[in-house]
Amino acid sequence: MDDTTLICRDVEALKENMKVISEFNAISGLKLNKKKTKAMWIGSAKNKTKSLGFESHHEPVKSLGVNLSYNRDKNNNLNFFVKI
Repeated sequence: MDDTTLICRDVEALKENMKVISEFNAISGLKLNKKKTKAMWIGSAKNKTKSLGFESHHEPVKSLGVNLSYNRDKNNNLNFFVKI
């Protein structure tokens, strides 16, 4: 399974999505590569370190060509100023 982005409102929603991914795996044989998986917790979950086996990354995470970071200046620099 490659280049999949999930945005979940909470851990329960993440669990539901992981069940769907597991069912997809059973049917297709394609697996989520947990070694390459990055998690970025936002909102009240921002300081989580691990949930469902996913480590939290505090460096920018790139999704569909867009860098996501907790640091607004870093976001602006990576997504706009470097590209101009």
